[in-house]
Amino acid sequence: MTSRKYRILEFGVVIIVGLFVYCINILSVANNTTYRYAIEVWNYGRSFLNVLYPVIFTAPFCWLLFYEQNSFYWQYIYNRMMLKAYLRRRGITLIGLSSIAMFIVSVGGFVFAYIVEPIGRVLEYEPMMTYLFLGTFQIDNPVVYVLVLSCWRGVLAGLYTFFSIMITLSTKNIFVAMTSAFVYSIMENFILAVLQVPELSICTSFYPNRLTGSAISYGKLAVGPIILLVITLLTYFYNKWKYKR
Repeated sequence: MTSRKYRILEFGVVIIVGLFVYCINILSVANNTTYRYAIEVWNYGRSFLNVLYPVIFTAPFCWLLFYEQNSFYWQYIYNRMMLKAYLRRRGITLIGLSSIAMFIVSVGGFVFAYIVEPIGRVLEYEPMMTYLFLGTFQIDNPVVYVLVLSCWRGVLAGLYTFFSIMITLSTKNIFVAMTSAFVYSIMENFILAVLQVPELSICTSFYPNRLTGSAISYGKLAVGPIILLVITLLTYFYNKWKYKR
């Protein structure tokens, strides 16, 4: 029961912090940028969230798991179920909560962008969005685009949570456990930028408008998440061997 209460608290904290970060950036963009469509404000207001979401949507869900692992709590689990079954159920729950929280924050940011739209300096011009990936579709069908991209962002948040859970189960260092996804995001983005293939980065998957439309494709957007998933699965099999009973 206590664990369930903590998960509800973690879920609420993640949504509040995520919305705060997104909406503050959206408000800044709306006050200091010329635009024609609200979706432009939503797109350009994502910069803080793009950098911070790997830690915002993972650390709150992993800290309790870390303390359970490094205390005597798991010894009492055997009275009710096998440890592997407990960890499997717990992991699926945390991944699901992280994904749902990201969807809510992403869609909530879009609603906020429409609320603050009138305060911007709206000009009649041909927006740069027409040169971006699905740019015309974004303009003509903003709600559909936001819902689809928000679902995809939920998948990315879930992947990062899966990765963080695996790292948490592999380490006794709380700093490593809480920041693993953030550090991975920074390193992956830097390495692919040095290799001159930023279109393959998971950061680009989160924000396709980061590059011009000619540099982006559906296949390229899937590369970064696949790399993260492969690394996570390797860690998973290590943990499966580690906690084998």
